[in-house]
Amino acid sequence: MESALANHLSTKLSTSSLPSGTLFYLFIGLLTEDQNIMRAVKDDLIAVKERDPTCISYVHCFLNFKGYLACQAHRVAHNWWLTRRKILALLIQNRVSEVFAVDIHPGAKIGRGILFYHATRVVIGETTVIGNNVNFA
Repeated sequence: MESALANHLSTKLSTSSLPSGTLFYLFIGLLTEDQNIMRAVKDDLIAVKERDPTCISYVHCFLNFKGYLACQAHRVAHNWWLTRRKILALLIQNRVSEVFAVDIHPGAKIGRGILFYHATRVVIGETTVIGNNVNFA
């Protein structure tokens, strides 16, 4: 799961000046190291499959739901924000905003089991705290 997520996010968020190989290396390092992030990734996937009637499978969500992908990229950026890699965290935030039209500040705290319906134009600020099992419409 870690490798699949790192690969998918790095492909989606890459640019000519930020190659997918570099992003994959950064993502896979953190995702294999931090099991709390991976538990949240899995809880979010289950939440979308169980609570969004448009989701036909876990793979469908994993590959296509931009709210889900934006949330997972945020989880990585949030870790980097907390570990004083703020420039890298803000770089990911910016790319997520450009690619998915979802703007989540890396300082925001987001629980597990999160579902973003449609997600376009969602903005979550730095001081926001979101608990577990929350739906955004």
